[in-house]
Amino acid sequence: MTTATTTTTPNNNISPRNPINLTSSANRASILFATDEWFATAENLLNPSPPTFVPDLFCPQGKVMDGWETRRRRTAGHDWCVIKLGSEMENGDNDGDDDNCGEGTSTTSINGTAFTISNIELDTAYFTGNQTPRVSIEAMKVTRRRTTSTATNENGEQQQHDDEDNEDYLYNWMSGASTRLARGTGGKGIRGKGQSPTTIRRALEACRTVARNTQPRNTTGEWITVLP
Repeated sequence: MTTATTTTTPNNNISPRNPINLTSSANRASILFATDEWFATAENLLNPSPPTFVPDLFCPQGKVMDGWETRRRRTAGHDWCVIKLGSEMENGDNDGDDDNCGEGTSTTSINGTAFTISNIELDTAYFTGNQTPRVSIEAMKVTRRRTTSTATNENGEQQQHDDEDNEDYLYNWMSGASTRLARGTGGKGIRGKGQSPTTIRRALEACRTVARNTQPRNTTGEWITVLP
């Protein structure tokens, strides 16, 4: 399980001693993509409860673990996933080898309130011998892209207006994310499945594209390094 806790900026009323877990499914965090979920799906990273271990619980793929667990790799590279950080506090009061990696930003916002990521907790409890040896975290702020369309009013005149998107822009840049999210709250991966090399290449390109769209000077599509 992995968690990211945040403290707020000085301009709001949330105490730094009471941080908010932005990678919790209780706060509307979700998984947009994961390279491999053979033994356990990446949504386990978003579980707000402490990890548990049930000795006699098995599935067709093997031992059930309370975390994200992938198959052993025999090729170069590493497994990774994309986490969309939470956009709503749990209590509603406010007016992203087992592997762990996520999407985050040095600052983020919830209902228009800015927050700063101050701590990232990576918990490999109950993974003994097969825990990930190394974790890196990169971040990118996905921004809304406004479009303009032309419509005819009741007088037959052409008028331009801005098209306002809903929150779809936060995930529709990643192919397959909407299908995953439609399976349940926070998304739902399929245990016993790994993505094909072609699908992974497309997901990587989607990550680079959203980075270039967010930061026009970012010609390489690099994300912000949070944890090297």
